[in-house]
Amino acid sequence: MDFEYRYSEEQEQFRSEVSAWLDANLPEGLAGAAGAAMLDSPGWEQCQNFRRRLGEKGWLALNIDLALVFLEELGKRKLGWLLDDGSSAIQTALQRWGTENQKKSYLPLIADGEANVWRFLAEPGVRLDVGSLGIRASREGDEIILNGQDTFAGQGLWPDYLWTIAVINPDFPPHRATSSFLVPSGLNGISIQSPRALVPGQTHRVTFDHVVVYPDALLGDEGSGWSIMQTALQSPQTIQYPIAEDAEVGDLLQYAKDTVRDGASLGKDLVLQQLLVEAHINSRITRLFKMRNAWLASTGQKITYELAQTALWEKQISMRLSRIVRDVMGMYALLDPQDPRAAVKGKLEFQQRSSLAIQNPSAVPEPYAVAIADALGLGKGQQGGQKIASPGAPTGASGSGDV
Repeated sequence: MDFEYRYSEEQEQFRSEVSAWLDANLPEGLAGAAGAAMLDSPGWEQCQNFRRRLGEKGWLALNIDLALVFLEELGKRKLGWLLDDGSSAIQTALQRWGTENQKKSYLPLIADGEANVWRFLAEPGVRLDVGSLGIRASREGDEIILNGQDTFAGQGLWPDYLWTIAVINPDFPPHRATSSFLVPSGLNGISIQSPRALVPGQTHRVTFDHVVVYPDALLGDEGSGWSIMQTALQSPQTIQYPIAEDAEVGDLLQYAKDTVRDGASLGKDLVLQQLLVEAHINSRITRLFKMRNAWLASTGQKITYELAQTALWEKQISMRLSRIVRDVMGMYALLDPQDPRAAVKGKLEFQQRSSLAIQNPSAVPEPYAVAIADALGLGKGQQGGQKIASPGAPTGASGSGDV
């Protein structure tokens, strides 16, 4: 059975244009970067400038078919992380639930690469636990006051806007308890810390201390915040499209081919061959899962357990790949880019840390496993004696917000 995607003539023409432009314009400092988290301040500024150039060409707001080609070309150059900034989700939310003024104010900035938006850290498809949300909103006349602290995901050293979920109706049912806000990061009372972590710079602790916002910061209807974010995260525009090759697996295969030990290439070792084949097969399975998800989204079919299944699989094979990398490379797998002895410019040391960072750190059951069970009708709907509701899509929404 042939699962390979067939490209249209328009896609192939666009590929030629993108490939030629990237070859001529890709900054040298970005070509060897393993991800946004590895960039220093000058590197991040270079990244932002390059994103603005992509925005000027209209490549940050492509339709689904062309976005797939663009992402593949970035992936070939090991720059798939460049667009992993969550902007597609906030664009979707603004297009579907934003006011006309919000659309005019924010959509051009995001499409042009001029606005860096961090969002409240929520994974698509997981249950809502109102008690775990750290930010509260209250009304004082025409003003809305935000207080509390929570974790946000985003690239870069500082955001321009914070896509925030806050509990505004704590006594209401979960699907009516939260609201969504797009908050300028420069308001008084906002402070940001990026805690020490295995992969620094990917998550941030944001504190709101009596931060005053006005109703024009509210995104969508009051009480529908979680539903809006969940639906946006599962829209066709935000589905992760498969790249042609897995950069980390490709680096490992090339290392095994080029490295000679005891007079023979590592790739000739029968045991290591089996491990390398396993890593390759796992990456191909990931590609098939993502192709299926993209197909479901692009054809308007309901997505239930599929996103959670893919995310859980990626967690599991990331840990397996980290073990295979160590088996093949030995201690060289743990040398970072600053060490002159580091292989593959230290990129696989980053893989070692990131594979741990994405695992479930809490004492509660793996949320993706719970989401899969819920979608298949196997979930209990109870945790710690308290029902945890998963809200449906807000009024006027299409797609599934309750997986």
